Amino acid sequence: MQPLNRRDMMTTTLIQSMTKKETKEINEVQPELFVPISTKTRELIGIIVLGKKLNGKIYSQEEERLIMSVASRMAVELENARLYNLERTIRIEQERENKQKTEFLHGVAHKLKTPLTAVMSSSELLNTEISSISPDQMVKLSDNIFRGVSSMNQRITELLEFAGIESSKISLNLEPLDIIPIIQDISSQFSILFQESEQKVELVVPDSLPAVLADREKIEEILMNLLSNANKYSTTGGSITLRSRISSNFVVIEIEDTAEPIPDEQKTKLFEPYYRGDNDTEASEVPGLGLGLAICKTLVELHHGKIWIENRNSTGNIFCFSLPIENNS
Repeated sequence: MQPLNRRDMMTTTLIQSMTKKETKEINEVQPELFVPISTKTRELIGIIVLGKKLNGKIYSQEEERLIMSVASRMAVELENARLYNLERTIRIEQERENKQKTEFLHGVAHKLKTPLTAVMSSSELLNTEISSISPDQMVKLSDNIFRGVSSMNQRITELLEFAGIESSKISLNLEPLDIIPIIQDISSQFSILFQESEQKVELVVPDSLPAVLADREKIEEILMNLLSNANKYSTTGGSITLRSRISSNFVVIEIEDTAEPIPDEQKTKLFEPYYRGDNDTEASEVPGLGLGLAICKTLVELHHGKIWIENRNSTGNIFCFSLPIENNS
C-alpha cells in the first residue's frame, strides 16, 4: 500500500467507515499524508497520519520512502505482538484446560472410590459376619450397597453422556410435547428427596401451554439435573419453586432454589465442563463431577433454546431454560 494524500484518502471506504469521533480527530491534525500499516497479507492494521509540514512544503519522495520504511517496521512489530499475545492466550487456555482435566480426574477417582469403599466394606461384612448380623444390620448394609452402587451408576452415566456430547453423537427424537405434565411427573419423582431435606416444593404453572418441539428424554434429563442441584444446594427446610411461562416464541421453565446466591462472575462458568464453583469446601461436600450443568446447556442449545441463571431476591437462584414453541420452530 502506497501513501495517500488528503484528497485521495477522503474518498476511500476506510475513511467513510470511520465514526464521527475518529473523523473529527483526524481532521484536527490537519492531515496531509496517510501511510497505511499493513501485514504481509495486505491486511490493514493501522494508519500513520501526518499533518502539514511546518515549512509548508509537500512531502518529498525520499520522505515518503522513509515513512513507508517506518510503517513497514511497525507492521512487523505489531504482527509479532499480535502473534505473541495469541500464543500466550492459547497457552494460558491450554494450561487452564489441563488443570481442569487433572482436577476432574482426581474428582472422578474420589467420587467413585468413596461409594466403592462403602460397597466393599458392607459386602465384606455380609460375607464374613453373615451369621451374626441382625436383620436391622442386614437392611442397613444392603442399603449401603444399594446407595453406593446407585451413586457410581449416576457418575458413570454422567461420564457417558458427556462423552457422547464431546463426540457429537447426541441425537434428538423431536416431537410435540406438553411440558406441564412432564414438570409435574419429574417433580413428583423427587418428592422423597425433598422430604428428606424438609424442603417445600411448589409448582406455579398455568393450566395449559403451547406444545414445544422437543425430545422427552432429554427434557426430563434437564429437569432432573436442575432439580437435583436445587435439592443438593438449597438449605434444609428451604423451598424450591417450579414455574413455566410463555416468552415471545418460547416456553420458559424456571427452577428457583434457596441456595447461596451465585455471583455474576460465576454464572457463565457454571455451565462449563468440570467447573463446580470457587467454594472448594462446598464442592467437596456435594456429590457430582461438575458435568450436569454442562450437559444441560448442550441439550438445551440442541433444542435451539437458551439456559441462564437469575437472582431476583437476596437469597436463592433461578435456573431458567427456554424451548421453542412448536409452530415457531
